[in-house]
Amino acid sequence: MKGASGKLGRVEGVDRRVDPTVRVRTLRRAAEIVGGPAQLRKYLKVSAFCLAAWMSGADIAPTYVFLKAVDLVMDEAPMDDAATKKQT
Repeated sequence: MKGASGKLGRVEGVDRRVDPTVRVRTLRRAAEIVGGPAQLRKYLKVSAFCLAAWMSGADIAPTYVFLKAVDLVMDEAPMDDAATKKQT
């Protein structure tokens, strides 16, 4: 099914192929990492209203917001032994 943008699976900057619960969990984890929703809102440069809607699952965060949150989470995640060995 084509969305408003004419691309399969995408509607107004939201990739519908990503499970919405993954977006919510990622945003919540990113908020934990930066010290709370207020700090995450500043980092993402979004309104408190939008962030609250996205974090509650009432609305779906745009892909660019989701990817910025993923970057935070991935930067915080410990590397496994195999990845560490490859880098040395």
